Amino acid sequence: MPGHYVLACLCQVMVRDRFLLMLRFLLVNDNHLLDVSDTDRDCLHKIRPFLDLLKDNSASVYSPGRDLCIDESLVLFKGCLAFKHFIRTKRVQFGIRLFELCTSNGITLDFLV
Repeated sequence: MPGHYVLACLCQVMVRDRFLLMLRFLLVNDNHLLDVSDTDRDCLHKIRPFLDLLKDNSASVYSPGRDLCIDESLVLFKGCLAFKHFIRTKRVQFGIRLFELCTSNGITLDFLV
């Protein structure tokens, strides 16, 4: 799995507490730009620039063939979120619901949270 490979590489470079400290101060978007009184505000405001960059880069690197599919997936998440879903029939019952545009090889081209 790719995630385990990244974790193994990080463990060789730095200790866990240092990584968690860096992760704590990681800022992707300016919080002062968010209007808290707006009821239609973006729930993903804090990570929206990162998601947009991820979508743009994946579209520029890979050009898909003819066979595409739209898939719904549930990403495991047990924290507090307003848009967290519970689906009893899934193996992962709590999580964030994603709609993905995928190739027949399983490569995700675009997604919607």
